[in-house]
Amino acid sequence: MPTDKIGLFPVRMEIEDNDGSPRVRFDFERFVDSGVPGAGSTLAAAFSFFSSDVTGVSTSNGSQRLEADVLEGSDLPIPQQEPDANLRVVLSEAAPTSALETQTVRLALGGFFMGKWSVQFETPIHVFNLDGRWAKA
Repeated sequence: MPTDKIGLFPVRMEIEDNDGSPRVRFDFERFVDSGVPGAGSTLAAAFSFFSSDVTGVSTSNGSQRLEADVLEGSDLPIPQQEPDANLRVVLSEAAPTSALETQTVRLALGGFFMGKWSVQFETPIHVFNLDGRWAKA
């Protein structure tokens, strides 16, 4: 489906039970310019961030669709797999302690900055800092 998005975007969050092992999964989609004038962009790849730190995410809704706007991107290639991944909310000096529907979220893979987004969650979520792994879907 054509869109006007270009880049990597978080699109879904799931707190799930994977064969008795709870985990948090964030799904990402990467869009590229279609190369056709007026046709927008197309989905180029899908990725997932996984963390076993389910206590690190506090929300009343464990399955949420996300809307995101890119605040900062990276020109680094996106790895197909990375065992050293971190996804976290970026704290501002005036960060509230209550859950918010919109949070600034940052992704690092292998210690390298990959992107920062303003993410709209369906249900408010508290600040989180998750270590995990990254894989192409």
